[in-house]
Amino acid sequence: MSSLRRIELVTLLALALVACDVDGWLRARDVRAFREVEVSEAQRLLATGDAVLLEAVDSRRGARGLASARPVHPDRALPDGVVAGEAPVVVVAADTAAARRLAARLVRAGARNVAVVRGGVTAWREDEHRRTADSSAVF
Repeated sequence: MSSLRRIELVTLLALALVACDVDGWLRARDVRAFREVEVSEAQRLLATGDAVLLEAVDSRRGARGLASARPVHPDRALPDGVVAGEAPVVVVAADTAAARRLAARLVRAGARNVAVVRGGVTAWREDEHRRTADSSAVF
């Protein structure tokens, strides 16, 4: 690799890290990145029955947001069996940075189909509320 190319890569990596851009950091390291999806896409993935729903939780922040999600601290050991295989992994959190951190760790560990829910727990709850209101509406 030429020294110019090496300097370009180091510069790209530094810029990505300074901006706290996890996706950019992964691209700079040529690592396959996770994707961000809307709640509806996440629910479609979960409806297949193969996907796993993880909630990135921080013990300092208190209660979890979704009872149906498996709680995982973004900086602690990853759950057994989640990384192995091709099943989609959907990550949600109250804090988007925590969700992205967990997703990045999953990708680095070998997970191939990782999605972060755009808008996190708040968007998930709003979607549930909207669907409940829609189903109870009388026409």
